[in-house]
Amino acid sequence: MVMCQAIQAQNYLYVFDSATNTPLTGVSLAVSRYSSINFSDLEGRVWLPRQLSAYDSIQVSCLGYERKIYSASALPTTIFLSPRNYILQAAVIRPIEPKTYIQNAFDSFYSNHLPKAFSQKVFYREEFIVNNQYARFQEMDVEVYQFQKNKDSRKYYVSGSFPKVHKFYKKDDSFLLNDIKASLGKIAGSQFKYNYLTGYSYIKGVNMLNFIFTQLLENKDIEYKYLGIENVKGYQAIHIRGHYFKNKVNYNNIDIYLEENTLAVLYITVQANDENLTKQFLDFKTRTILWLLGIKINVKKYYSKIQFTQTKHGFWTVDDFMLMFPVSIEKKKKLDMYLNIGYRMDPSLNFNSKPLGYSVYQENQHLFDTKSENLRFSDELKYNIPILPSQIERLNRMRIK
Repeated sequence: MVMCQAIQAQNYLYVFDSATNTPLTGVSLAVSRYSSINFSDLEGRVWLPRQLSAYDSIQVSCLGYERKIYSASALPTTIFLSPRNYILQAAVIRPIEPKTYIQNAFDSFYSNHLPKAFSQKVFYREEFIVNNQYARFQEMDVEVYQFQKNKDSRKYYVSGSFPKVHKFYKKDDSFLLNDIKASLGKIAGSQFKYNYLTGYSYIKGVNMLNFIFTQLLENKDIEYKYLGIENVKGYQAIHIRGHYFKNKVNYNNIDIYLEENTLAVLYITVQANDENLTKQFLDFKTRTILWLLGIKINVKKYYSKIQFTQTKHGFWTVDDFMLMFPVSIEKKKKLDMYLNIGYRMDPSLNFNSKPLGYSVYQENQHLFDTKSENLRFSDELKYNIPILPSQIERLNRMRIK
């Protein structure tokens, strides 16, 4: 009985790189009798399910690191994962430059990822956290349309129509939102439009993959190297890492996993480092205007992942996406803002759908502008992202006028 109480008292644990002692983001934690998986945040913290028994088996894993398995009764509060030791396959890898692998993967993009037009349902969750409180929490059940665009001169481009929002849930902390505007001052606060703080329109997985690959191929500030072969969801994958440098500063690392035989993209992560990344996102003119207004903005490390799954039709579609993006803004007071976006795709595809146009965008906007209180619906969807105890606790703390 004492053991069970000790397990219940532990709500989360931290995961670190054993070689560098730095927090690991995107580490998955799976409990044997639960179907859902939780992931670590930018601090390396990952939340545990509410009910754990001494007999539960807990697996902690991250691509590029050795996996660890614990019993719940012996689960530590801090876990150190060791980087995986690779044995490079000289005959397969060394004759080809890493960037050439990416080019070849992109050249085979359509055969691996988009052989025909289709639509796919998506569960979308967006969390806008300010000083550890929800300023906005919203969820959507969306349908997105993926198709190749005709008569476009760009070599690597896949078009997506406006996504159709089927269900929508939004909850705002009106007191906190007004406090943010007041903290920024009259000029900046009046320009702060909360309804534009949504990324739902970018839920176009192949568009995102094209954008990332285009950047990888065209950007001369990225250095590539092989890390080896790793098993990704049952597939042997070539692991390539890109280091993005600007003025000798390593701003971020990009990890790409390509299926060994077809070079289909299985997994991509982008991890920014701890350096101040503000100059990367805001040009000099914008920074100067903000400085004149007395506003200081600091963009630090962020994390993003996009992973794919193979459908029964034989090609790869987006399965999961995550973005963690922290920004601090300081004027009258310091606001630690944290945008956390995640979406999960329904594995079922629809090949009879027609792309939707601007009228759907207008319908979505009308839905977003509604003042009516909707009920949460995520538990009804088989492709939802499980909600954690910490998220429920934040929701309960929100203040509505």
